[in-house]
Amino acid sequence: MTKGMMAGLLAGAAVAGAFGAETVEIAVDCAEVVGTRAYPERYLNNSIMHAPPPALADRMVKEYGRPKIVRCWLQLEKMWNRKTGTYDFNHRIPRRVYQDAHRTDKPDGTAITNRVVYATEKFEDYLDAFSRNSEEILLNIRAIGLDDEAAKGTFPMSMWKEVFEKGLRHYKERYPNIRYVEVLNEAEAASKFTCDQYYPFYQAAYGIVGKLNSELKPAVPLLVGGPCTCSFNKKFIDRFLDLYAQDTDPRKRLDFLSFHDYSSMRNPSIYGTFEEYFRGRFLKAGLPGNLPIFMTEVGVGGGSNPTPDPERNRMQAVAETTYVYYARHSANLHVFPWVLFHLRRQLCYAQFTQELNMTPFGAAVKAWSLHKDREIGTVATPVATNLGVYAMASLDDTGAAIQVWNYQAMPDKTHPEPGPSAVARVAIRNLPAKWAQSKLRVRQYLIDSVHSNCFAGNKEGSGQLQQVSCVETEAKALEKLTVNLEPNAICLWLVDAP
Repeated sequence: MTKGMMAGLLAGAAVAGAFGAETVEIAVDCAEVVGTRAYPERYLNNSIMHAPPPALADRMVKEYGRPKIVRCWLQLEKMWNRKTGTYDFNHRIPRRVYQDAHRTDKPDGTAITNRVVYATEKFEDYLDAFSRNSEEILLNIRAIGLDDEAAKGTFPMSMWKEVFEKGLRHYKERYPNIRYVEVLNEAEAASKFTCDQYYPFYQAAYGIVGKLNSELKPAVPLLVGGPCTCSFNKKFIDRFLDLYAQDTDPRKRLDFLSFHDYSSMRNPSIYGTFEEYFRGRFLKAGLPGNLPIFMTEVGVGGGSNPTPDPERNRMQAVAETTYVYYARHSANLHVFPWVLFHLRRQLCYAQFTQELNMTPFGAAVKAWSLHKDREIGTVATPVATNLGVYAMASLDDTGAAIQVWNYQAMPDKTHPEPGPSAVARVAIRNLPAKWAQSKLRVRQYLIDSVHSNCFAGNKEGSGQLQQVSCVETEAKALEKLTVNLEPNAICLWLVDAP
């Protein structure tokens, strides 16, 4: 390998060292197979109130591969006309299109203005696109406004159930791969429901799901779950499980538990505890201990105040990578990161912009998809404690993937100082014997303030996961990979098998 090639592999180390950044030593052992990797990129989320163009469904598959489950939405109040009692199963849904003025002095090149044009999509065009581009659909069903009235008794629950059943029947017949039905969305926040107010909606839904499975006998039976809280709300979720345990209806069923999380950015290790915590709660409620747990929205970008700040999009990218790192060995826990696409105010959460440019967060999901089939052992010294430098590696017959990242939460009032940069020094050992005597191609990708960043001033390479080097090298050089990681930077090396 030439000196220039080696410089590419060692890029950034001298700069980081000059500023006294911490050095983290990472050992990757190709002989230690941990198990099959978790494939977190296969569990995805989209919005309906600010719906993506259908073309994004095809782009999703192109960038990430075909997902296992995509979470979609049905708003019953849009499908059913309350005044006439009629149904429009192919109703129009909004897609917000921005025509903001270009501003070179803004980090993302735009100023948020009031000049907004609303386009519309047909609902079945939306669901057609995501149904054909995913193995299964998780359909969240709610009726904004009607849910509140039904809970208060000012709208008949019998009519709510009728609309719910007709909608679910129609779409299940049209989209056989609808499998999961999630009942309401963040009802304790949006409608300020108590769990006792929420549970009758869940009872109605599980009865309808059972009825449709019996009548339609679908090849892919419907499954039902909740309570879809806006946070890891132990009090609400525990009450939900208690009400389920007390429910004497022989038709009752809970096929998955769902909740959201937007508050763990300084405590990502909690994702490694959820499965064990719920195992005991499930058994206490008479449920299987291995009931699936779906975190159907996860984000950190702005908490209760989302923002288009591009720095928060990068933090989202690295935080989500850390969450799925901690969740990766929990076989029954699946994280659905929020979100493929949304309005500009929620750009911190989005994987694609309004113009369908991939954000840093989208590039991070793309990086997950480039991992190999088998996770292999990695040890970082010093070990990260919630914030810090992490590493994950994988291997199969096509090659190896080694990913390192420096997770540092954004400053806030309690923690006003930004997190530190770091130098990651990686040694890959015990390569397969047939690789040891061969030239190996090594590709390096970066996500940081400059690379893979559609918000950066330098647009070259933006809107994608950006490759920064590609070299051919001897196997022994893989014991000397080094990268400078600014706060919330991700580096991925792909080593191609000979």
